[in-house]
Amino acid sequence: NLLSIHSKKYIENPPEKKAEKQAHNTKTMKKMQGLLEEGGTFLWVAPSGGRDRPDPLTREFVVAPFDERSIQMFKLMAQKAEGSSGRKTHFFPMSMLTHELVPPPDGIKAGVGEKRSAKR
Repeated sequence: NLLSIHSKKYIENPPEKKAEKQAHNTKTMKKMQGLLEEGGTFLWVAPSGGRDRPDPLTREFVVAPFDERSIQMFKLMAQKAEGSSGRKTHFFPMSMLTHELVPPPDGIKAGVGEKRSAKR
């Protein structure tokens, strides 16, 4: 299953969709909470946006800097799940290089509907 969360960076674009996007995010977080309580689920979260882009100067791919604040919500959800179901959540840091499979656009823009293509 694929669960998606609208990025804080784009939540207000377009402004008239903000409430809808926030409701979607709430629904997704509730679903994730339920999965943590059930246990046996692997969740991969892309806290730095989930897009790997090469460095503009070197064209080398680098792992995005880790920002502990970006996963605090998941830590709280794990604690809540353990309290209600007794199931412990384990966190493992990892990175995935997906650029060759589903490359993002060259630039970063706050637009909706950017072109995507999957190379096979």
